[in-house]
Amino acid sequence: MVQRHITAHRTVNAVGRPLAVLCCGLLCALWSAAALGQPHPAPTSAHCQNEAAGEGEQPPPAPAPSDAAVPEEAQDEGEEDGVIIIDDSDDLPLPEDSGPQDPEEALRVAKEAYIESDYDRVVALLMPLTDAQTLGAYDTDFQKDVYRLLGLAHLLKTPSDRDGALTWFEALLELDNDFAFIEGLAPQEAIDALEEARKRSGIEPDNPGGNQGFTTIYIQREVEQRYLALAFMPFGIGQFQNGDSIRGGIYATVQGLALGTNIASFGFIEIFLRGEGGLFTPKAAADARITQRIQFISLGIFAVAYIASVTDALVFYESESVNIRRLTEPPPELTFGDPTGEPPSAIDRAASGDDTTGPPGLDAPPAMMLFEWGGNF
Repeated sequence: MVQRHITAHRTVNAVGRPLAVLCCGLLCALWSAAALGQPHPAPTSAHCQNEAAGEGEQPPPAPAPSDAAVPEEAQDEGEEDGVIIIDDSDDLPLPEDSGPQDPEEALRVAKEAYIESDYDRVVALLMPLTDAQTLGAYDTDFQKDVYRLLGLAHLLKTPSDRDGALTWFEALLELDNDFAFIEGLAPQEAIDALEEARKRSGIEPDNPGGNQGFTTIYIQREVEQRYLALAFMPFGIGQFQNGDSIRGGIYATVQGLALGTNIASFGFIEIFLRGEGGLFTPKAAADARITQRIQFISLGIFAVAYIASVTDALVFYESESVNIRRLTEPPPELTFGDPTGEPPSAIDRAASGDDTTGPPGLDAPPAMMLFEWGGNF
C-alpha cells in the first residue's frame, strides 16, 4: 500500500504542480481572512502585569486546597458537586414557645388549651403570670381564673401533681372563700381536691351550703313591633320608628319648611296679588311670577326630601325592636306582687279563690322574662 501511495503522489506532482500551488495559495488567503475577522480578547489584569514585568518569572499558581485544611466533621458530612455541605442544624438551639406576652391573651389561650385537654400548655402559659407584680395589676376575677386553671391543670395532667393543685386551690380560696365547683360540670376529682384544700388551709366559707357558684341574673326583654307603612310617611316618621331621632328631626324640619313655604307662597298669590275677577295688575303679575317660582322650588325640595326620607326608612327598617335590660331585683311579675320575692303558696291561692298558677290576671308567666344562671366550672 505504501508503494501505491507514493506512486499516486508523484503523479500529482508531475502533472498538476501549478494547480496545487494555486489551491494552497487560496487556502492560505481564506485562513488569513478568517483570523483577521475574529475579535481579539481584551487583556486581563494578569496579562497587563506580565507585559509590565516583561518576560520575568511567572507567579506561582495558587495552592489547591488539601484534605488537611478541611475539618474532619465536614469530610464526614459528604460532598455534593465538589462543594462540602456541613449540616449542623441539630446543634443549633431551637427557640422556645413562650406563648403570648400579654397576660390577658395568655389567659385566653390557656382557656382554649384547657378545653383541648392540653394541661401542660396551660401550666406553661399561666406560670409566668403568678408573680405578684404581674398578677397584682389585674382584678380579682382575673386572678381567680388563673388560680382555678392552674389547679385544674396540675390535677388533671399526666402525671398528676395533686400537691401543686392543692396549693393553687388554696390561693383561690383565699381570694374567694365561697368558691365551689358545680357538681356535674366540673370533674369529681376537682371537687374533692377543692374540699381537701379547704380543710388543709382551714378557710371556712361565709355561706356554707350556698348556691355553689350560681349567680341569678334577672333580664327583661321587651319587644316592640314596627310597621312598614310608617316608613312611607313624611316628616321623618319612619326614622323616628327606627329609633333614629337625629335623622328624623332633620327630615321633619326640611320637609316642614319646604311645605310651609309652598303653602305660604300659594296663599300670598291668591290673597294679596290676585285682584277682582282673578286678574292681576302689571306690578302684581310680576310679583306673582316670582312668588310662583318660590312655590315650585319649595315643592321640589319637599319632594326630594320625602323621597330621601322614605328610602332611608326602608333601608334601616326592622320588623321589630328588642330591648334587653338587666334588673337588680326580681320584677313584680316574678314575685306575684309580694315584695319579699316569695310567691304565694297553693293554700293561700285556694283560700283567696285564685286557682291560677301565675300572677293575677295571667294564665302563664310573661314571655318577656328571661333568666340566666352563670357558674364556675
